[in-house]
Amino acid sequence: MSVLVQSVLLTQMEGAGVWEISVEGGDVIYACVACSGRVTARLQVVALPQGMGVAEGLADLKRLRAHDCASWAVDGVGRCLKTRPVRMAPGGLVGLEMSQDLGGVWSMDTTVFYQDRAHGPEMIRSVLFVRGQSDVPAGTVEMLRAHMKRLTLFW
Repeated sequence: MSVLVQSVLLTQMEGAGVWEISVEGGDVIYACVACSGRVTARLQVVALPQGMGVAEGLADLKRLRAHDCASWAVDGVGRCLKTRPVRMAPGGLVGLEMSQDLGGVWSMDTTVFYQDRAHGPEMIRSVLFVRGQSDVPAGTVEMLRAHMKRLTLFW
């Protein structure tokens, strides 16, 4: 994560006055200043458990997604809107893009799996949260994806 945190990308973003960036427990937190904080995002990298590879991580994510969607519907707390495969960096990063509405908070979770040479298999995840009727700044999803790629050899 330090390769992103120490990069000029985050400094330039804060300088533009649209996003405020902080680091909490190794995660990068984005808060949209222009949106009165109603649009936020979190970027994190998680090492996969010993012995779990990229394929197993993706299979587990699909099972967890199906379980969450069913639970939210049964409990009446929210609903899944869309789940689709995602490929970034011409197939080098594979995962899922998932959107949901939970109690008036819309979120889009993009999770990809990556085989890091130094650390082994990792899960790189960004979650965009929109509270209420807020407009998401143009290019936000692309920005998060670029920052995810920045953490890999595909940058």
